[in-house]
Amino acid sequence: MPKKKSHNKWSFQILPLTPGVLGKGYHVDPITQAIEDEVNDALPYFFRFHKISKLVVGLGPKQNEGDYHEVLGVAQKHYPDFDVHRYAGLSDEEKVATMRRITLEVFDWLITKFEDAQCFQTAKLNLNWTCNQPAT
Repeated sequence: MPKKKSHNKWSFQILPLTPGVLGKGYHVDPITQAIEDEVNDALPYFFRFHKISKLVVGLGPKQNEGDYHEVLGVAQKHYPDFDVHRYAGLSDEEKVATMRRITLEVFDWLITKFEDAQCFQTAKLNLNWTCNQPAT
């Protein structure tokens, strides 16, 4: 029986900054949760990136929020160009394409900005949806 890969359940999280639209409080919808699960499976168990053990992508506008910061082992990347109400009205296929695009854009940003961000390149390679992304 093949050994099952360790699952990094909480290493990657997508967080809508407007509560109560996609799920209870700041929770996401099932489609976004499935994207999170795919990414968590694709990330290496140890990031080896700035002593970070978790990446949170904050979606939507927020006052006084920097583009990127790290606190207590958590990297937070702000993605302001996201309208949670528009997203809620998309078809399931459009939601999948949107979240995959955002995830890849964030990974590409990290890879470009930081020399030790290879864990995100590894995740991109491990994901079976990194090629042929439909435009939304």
